[in-house]
Amino acid sequence: MAAPTSDPETRLIETAIGPVAVAREGDASTPAVICIHGLPGSSRDFRYLGPLLARRLHVLRPDMPGLGRSPVNGIRSIEGWSRVPFAVADALGIERFALLAHSFGGGAALLAAGRQPERIGSLGLMATMGARRHRAFSKTPAQYRRLAVALRFPPTRPLVFSLASRGYRRRGLPLPAGWHELEHHLALVGSVSFDELGRAAGRYPGPALVFHAPDDPLIEPDIPGAIAHLLQGARFALFDGGGHHLQKTRAQEIASAMLELTGAAHAPRYVPAGA
Repeated sequence: MAAPTSDPETRLIETAIGPVAVAREGDASTPAVICIHGLPGSSRDFRYLGPLLARRLHVLRPDMPGLGRSPVNGIRSIEGWSRVPFAVADALGIERFALLAHSFGGGAALLAAGRQPERIGSLGLMATMGARRHRAFSKTPAQYRRLAVALRFPPTRPLVFSLASRGYRRRGLPLPAGWHELEHHLALVGSVSFDELGRAAGRYPGPALVFHAPDDPLIEPDIPGAIAHLLQGARFALFDGGGHHLQKTRAQEIASAMLELTGAAHAPRYVPAGA
């Protein structure tokens, strides 16, 4: 039987970094978990995990800046992404929360957890980037930054867009809608410091789970495995399969593990009114 999915409407909320579109589900009186999607991606990436987590948690699924329905708000770096969960939590009056992140979003979650570890009750990372380049990150950050600059000039734009589109297809990722969107993606990946991701992991002392699958075509298992080692309180959960998009293929196992990690596994199950 197919797993249940949910697609609550995203609503713009005003935050300290500008408006952010957020999909919310679950009981707002229960502990919060903020879900950070990858690149490219949107809050819809958690449509399989969302309803499972929302049984006992308040699930917040923001569209990250420049993706989904969220405006860019001048945020064009992974460091800027790492400020989003705090901005959303502050706008909603939430002091402490769990973080659950996928792929590129995992890098942002590491930076967030390293910056304000006292506010992150627990951390879950799925197919996360880590402290060194992975196979899908085929160029250096500096090279990605140069490509982003080249996209701004009409003579070089068609070639850069064509080359980048081949890379997206090869990795099974949706193509950018146009050169402006591609330039935003390139600026984001060009902002990554892998050394800083490793340092941030070492600054987070709280409970953490790192999920991965050996058949992930984009990220080698030793990369999230090394991050699990750097995180002081982490366990590394290596599935026997599931590819890169574990939030879909392993939703039930990840939800169960996250509910245990957050201490919500044995809380009363939330049933929406009229259900």
